[in-house]
Amino acid sequence: MADYCLGVSHGKVIAVYKPMIWQTVEEGEYKGRLMFEGEEVADSPLLGEDFSLEFDHVQNPVRYVGNW
Repeated sequence: MADYCLGVSHGKVIAVYKPMIWQTVEEGEYKGRLMFEGEEVADSPLLGEDFSLEFDHVQNPVRYVGNW
């Protein structure tokens, strides 16, 4: 799973989270999707970074960045 999850708004990183527990949603509207519990990383060097090229003209808000 991902080491960090980024909250991105208008191409800029506005929040960074370190997932601790990953779970699959079992019921409801989001059944089958992954969710995590974790901690916010308030001093991350990624805060303010521009990812607008990676998120330009996409409909799915989820993107994987890095080596997979």
